[in-house]
Parts: sequence; C-alpha cells; structure tokens
Amino acid sequence: MDDQALIRALQAGERAALRRTMEVYAGYTSAVLGNTLRGQASREDLEELLSDVFLSLWRSREGLDPDKSLKSWLAAVARNRAVDFLRRKRETHPVPNGLPDPAPGPEEQAERMTLNRLCNLPWQLSTAQKSWLRNRLKDKRPEVRELAREQYEARFGVGSRF
Repeated sequence: MDDQALIRALQAGERAALRRTMEVYAGYTSAVLGNTLRGQASREDLEELLSDVFLSLWRSREGLDPDKSLKSWLAAVARNRAVDFLRRKRETHPVPNGLPDPAPGPEEQAERMTLNRLCNLPWQLSTAQKSWLRNRLKDKRPEVRELAREQYEARFGVGSRF
C-alpha cells in the first residue's frame, strides 16, 4: 500500500491503515526522534513520543493531503514533538545541589562594609588610593581580593585591621 492509499484509508477511519502506517514508518519515525533528541531521553520517553506522533496522525487524519508525503509529515511531527520534549525538559531541569548562593555571604558583606568605610574617609585615603582600592577589591575571586589586600597593605602601609 502506497502513501496515497494509506492516507485515504486513514481518512476513512480504518484502524488497519493506522496499524500498517505504524509498521511501515515506526523505525523511520524512531530514528527522527532519536536523532533530534541525541540521547537526552530515556527509552520510555522515546516510546511515549513515538506513540504521540502516531496519535497525532490519527487525530489529524482528515486534514492529510493524499498528494503529499506521509513520511515527511511524520518526520515533521516527530521533530516537533522531540523539540517540545527538550524544551519542557530544560524548563523543569532540577538545579543540582552545591551551587553557590548568588547573595553575598557574611564575609563578603563585611569586606564591602570595610571597603565603603575606607573609601568614605577622605582624610585617610587620597583619590588615587581610593580608586586603586575600589578597582582591586571588586573582583569576585577570593584569591584576587586577598592578593589585592596584601598589595594594598604593602603599598599604602595599612595594617592588618583592614
């Protein structure tokens, strides 16, 4: 049975035509899903998506054009289902434990307060010193801030109470 005959039989509501379409195109449709998902779905997910493609075919059977390729229609639907699956997966992907909290911790808050106090005491720091201090201590990496602190103490003679 060719695509035109399958489409006409589907449009007539023949369930045997759906079974035949599944026999003929299940492998191809699975390959389209697999290539689109590239290992980002379980076997159960793939089976579910494959079922969804053929369910869509059955529900849309009356709007099919017998002059167009059934294989192309199935490929487009399979690709779209796979892309939708990936979007849903990305939206609901759980956040792994152990990620840093974006809010500043107590140490960083204390450092910011110290920096603000130092920079707001004009009789203690020159404009060049304030600028140097601000630029060096804004780095997010603790090792860079520590190095900046050591350089500042050596350059401007500020003691360990910094």
